[in-house]
Amino acid sequence: MKKRSIIYRGSLFFDKRPEIFIKHSIESARKWFDGEIIVSTWKHHEKHLLGIDGIDKVILTEDPGSGPIQQMNRQLTSYMKGVENSNGDEILVTRSDIAHDKNIFDFLYKNTKKNNIFNIFKNKIVVGNMMTISPSSNEKIKHFRINDWFHCGTKEDIFQLGDIKNTLLEQNTNGMDCTEQAWSLCLIKKYIDKNLNFQNFEEFYKNSLNYMVNNFDIYNTKTSLGVTNYNWYNQPEFLDCYITEEEFISIYNKILN
Repeated sequence: MKKRSIIYRGSLFFDKRPEIFIKHSIESARKWFDGEIIVSTWKHHEKHLLGIDGIDKVILTEDPGSGPIQQMNRQLTSYMKGVENSNGDEILVTRSDIAHDKNIFDFLYKNTKKNNIFNIFKNKIVVGNMMTISPSSNEKIKHFRINDWFHCGTKEDIFQLGDIKNTLLEQNTNGMDCTEQAWSLCLIKKYIDKNLNFQNFEEFYKNSLNYMVNNFDIYNTKTSLGVTNYNWYNQPEFLDCYITEEEFISIYNKILN
């Protein structure tokens, strides 16, 4: 039987959103999950974990600071520290302010068809529709933007997904303000085409849908996956710019069937 791990990564609170949700997040997961739970956070945050049951391992790291885009340095650092110290064959990496009320591992290995265009991972990674931009929306210029709140997949693929910090720090990211898009561009540059230029990647737009359907399996965040982000509690699941699970399946079938 495969071992599974859940990793809560990053800050336990934010200056703009100081309420701490990690206790509730872990309690929600423990209703259906009996595997390893890891919290990968900063050394000055450990006091906020006192008295919380259900944590198997705490990884404390010096806060590396923000940047080069938003909080991406922090995000990737805590992400990889958690993955490197996990025992799971399948891993969910998520935020400390997110409650998972359903077994997200049940959604792995569903839409498995692929082609060879911009394919990176051995298996697809499960993500949510919120913050994933629809190619038919008025935000379509944000191609390659895939939700980064949580990722669920095999340890091999999750490691590969997060192992992009050096690639990021080597790039000219001036003018970029979208972590989700930069994350995808780092993956493409590291694993697909080392000539990709972050300042001019329009030539790659034609491959954005292949990148999406070959590497990710997208489900409605709240209604299908049972995911609640408490710092974005009032954010609608179906904003016009977000892809829906149904639209994703339509694109998947069109490209891969």
